Amino acid sequence: MTRATTRERQSEETPEGSAGVVGGNLEELTTSGLFDFSDLAENNGVVEAAPLRLIEDDEARSIVVVVADGLTDVGALYESFRAEGLEVLLEHDAQSALHRARNCNVNVVVAAFAQRQGGGLALAESLALMSSQTRLLLRVSKAPQPAVRRRLEELGNTRLIAASALPGDLSVAVKEAVLATAGFHGSLFGVSLIDLLQMLHLSRRTATLHLSGTENGAAHFLRGEVIHAEIGLTFGLEAFQQIVRWSCGRMELGVLNNHLRTIDQPFELMLLDTLRRIDEAPFLTK
Repeated sequence: MTRATTRERQSEETPEGSAGVVGGNLEELTTSGLFDFSDLAENNGVVEAAPLRLIEDDEARSIVVVVADGLTDVGALYESFRAEGLEVLLEHDAQSALHRARNCNVNVVVAAFAQRQGGGLALAESLALMSSQTRLLLRVSKAPQPAVRRRLEELGNTRLIAASALPGDLSVAVKEAVLATAGFHGSLFGVSLIDLLQMLHLSRRTATLHLSGTENGAAHFLRGEVIHAEIGLTFGLEAFQQIVRWSCGRMELGVLNNHLRTIDQPFELMLLDTLRRIDEAPFLTK
């Protein structure tokens, strides 16, 4: 079978392990704008493209499978997910996506609820049988029947997203789903904010720590380093130093959606300097 050429195919040979099979209806994938099919031969309405080049950033190894069947904006989704540092694999139908999930650690599957082959509920049930970690995002143009919704709630692995949602909004939903596929979930009480900041640093997390108390603040981590902090109208290092002084409040860990960089200092040096300033000039904490 002749292979298609992707826009991102590099002149050098694709690195070993950078496999990503793409298939689907010729018309759907062509209109996505992602592939050039000038050198491709159609085979019973099914096409196959060359392996996708995987991202090189060591931060992102979360795998997202996009099922082309029933989706009209595959190319836009691919570009949006890749821009967020996600490893994206495209499959032409639900069966191909399930085969992919059996053979690699897929974090999230994105698909249309209405598909030519099967449907969203069947896909959700099959994924639930295969893995308790893989999450499914189903794009819907109208609300499913009550019985279907109840069944999806019982499975607990699916989130419904409006078909009108923009690719950027879907990227946020995907990253939230990725966070839900690993680690523990729950509530923490009486934890020192400094200990929490250090934990995020040592574990090299990429996330946003939202804080609330007498004011609202946030610390944005990229691979364990704080790249931006904010509290009210204060930003950068000054905001981080104010946040560290907080003695109590509420916290929530979320997806990193901030792309500002107002802090360039290494985390450990910045924290030590902040603690030294607190010791030298104590004052009433928040």
